[in-house]
Amino acid sequence: MDGQETTDDLGLGIDPTTGNFIADPTQISTSETEIVPGGFFDNLTPELFQEMVDIFRKSKNSGPSHDTYDGILQDIENNTLSSDYIESVTNISDMHLESKGIDQDKAVEIIYAVLESFSGELLKKGLVNGIELRFDLVNVQLPDDNPLGIESGEYCVSADSFEQYWNIFTDKQKDWFSRHVFRGESYATWFKDNLSAGKYFSSPIVLYNQSFDLMNIGLKSNKDPKEIGLEYLESIEPSSRQDLYHIGSLNHEVAHDLYAYLIHGTELDEKWREVVDQSGNVTNYAQYWEEKNSTRDYDENFAEAIRIYTTIPRYMDSERFTPIQKFIAENFPDIKAA
Repeated sequence: MDGQETTDDLGLGIDPTTGNFIADPTQISTSETEIVPGGFFDNLTPELFQEMVDIFRKSKNSGPSHDTYDGILQDIENNTLSSDYIESVTNISDMHLESKGIDQDKAVEIIYAVLESFSGELLKKGLVNGIELRFDLVNVQLPDDNPLGIESGEYCVSADSFEQYWNIFTDKQKDWFSRHVFRGESYATWFKDNLSAGKYFSSPIVLYNQSFDLMNIGLKSNKDPKEIGLEYLESIEPSSRQDLYHIGSLNHEVAHDLYAYLIHGTELDEKWREVVDQSGNVTNYAQYWEEKNSTRDYDENFAEAIRIYTTIPRYMDSERFTPIQKFIAENFPDIKAA
C-alpha cells in the first residue's frame, strides 16, 4: 500500500514518516461530543474547528476502500470466500474502471499506462478486478494522538472540503496532514492469513487524491527528488515526475496483489528473498520498513521494484539491480519495462 513513502500504498500499519500506528479501519466513531480546538488549531474559531471535526466524523470509513473491506469481512464471516484459485481467476470477466475528480484525458492516460504495464491475464492472476482513480477523495489516516481529538482510523474526506481547510491551514498544520495522507490501496495484503489458508477474493486497486501528501507536494514544488526519498525520479524531467509517480503508485499496488497470490508462500518467495538480500532494499521506502520493524519487508521491496521497473527501468541499469531485473523478466514476462 502507498502511504507516506517514504505508499504508495503505503497501508494499514505504521506511518513511514511519523512512525505512528495506523488504526484498523473497522473501528467506528460513536462520539459526537463537541471538541474545542487546542493550541495546534488556535488559528481557527471554535465554530470552524467544530465544522471540520464534523466533516471528518461523517467521512470515517466512508470511502471505496471500506466498502471493499466490509464486503471481504462479510465473506470471511459467512465462509463464502472461494477456496478455488482458478475459479476466482476465471470469475473475473471485466475490469472495472472508474475515475472521479480528475480530468478524463489524464485518467485515461494513467489507466492506459497501468494496463500497458501488465497484461490482462496477469492482472486476473493477481485477482485485480478494477482500477479506481478517486481523486475526489482525500484519504487521511489519523493516528491515536491526532490533533482533531477524534478516533483514529481511515477518513475519506471530500477533496473540495479538505481543500477549503487546507487553504487556511498554517504551514505547521499542512505539514502534519501531509504526513497522514494515504495515496493508494491494495487489499490482498490486509488478509494474508486468509490467503495462507487457501481463501481467495478479487478486489480493485484504488488511487486517491494526490495533492496533499508530502511526496506529491514536493514534486509539485520541484524539490530535488532525492530530498524527499524519490531519488529514482532524478533523471526525469520535472514536468513529468508527478504523472510518472502516480502511475508508479498504481503499479506498486498491483504488485502487492501479484506478490500475495503468485509469490507469497511459494518457491518464488524464497528466490525473491535471496535476490533482495543480495541486492539490498530497492528504495528508501523499503529501507524504512526494515529499520522500523527490524526485519526486511520483501512484499514492499517487490512493490517498489515493480514501480521502478515499469516506469523508470533505466534506474535499474546497474550491477546492483541486475538480479532484480532478471527475476522479474524470467518469472513475470508479462510485466513490461517502460
